[in-house]
Amino acid sequence: MRLFSKTECYQHFTGTITHYGKDTYGQAVTAVQNVEDESGHLITDHVWVQKWIKPRKGSQDKNIGKIVSFTAKPVLYKRYDLTQDYGLRISGRIFRALPVPTALSPKFCKRMRKHRNQYFAGVIVDHQLKFIGQGSDGKITETVENTRYFERISGLIANTTPYLNGHTPVIFKVIIYGDILFMGIAR
Repeated sequence: MRLFSKTECYQHFTGTITHYGKDTYGQAVTAVQNVEDESGHLITDHVWVQKWIKPRKGSQDKNIGKIVSFTAKPVLYKRYDLTQDYGLRISGRIFRALPVPTALSPKFCKRMRKHRNQYFAGVIVDHQLKFIGQGSDGKITETVENTRYFERISGLIANTTPYLNGHTPVIFKVIIYGDILFMGIAR
């Protein structure tokens, strides 16, 4: 049986999609391997997630091998042999890990590493992505070096919406998996 440090609450998990299937009740499930918890500790070699995780549009084959990060709660389920084990029930958005663009400054990347599993946003203006940050005067503004990070997506939206002037934000998640820094993007 898989042992999770916390089983009654939602927490961040990151892993690699390995295959898709259905549980004993015919419901969609996704196998995720080498799963790390929100602190970066490897918690299991694989786990079943109660739904299909498709971080890319298209066939499931395009999603095999993709690194994903999500919030989920460990839940007990009965395996095909009727023994009990823990799987994960996802809540909220699923983020696909993308390499950090080489154009980002080392200072920006170093600051990102301090904000594991937090969210940040940008807007696309004139075909360019500009991150949303906070100036020294406390105002939300476009920036690269002073990007603002949020623990919850709801906090990000509440604090940045007045600034966006009708622009739709692109929401990112700071993902560190196997000690490698990624920018997660929601599907």
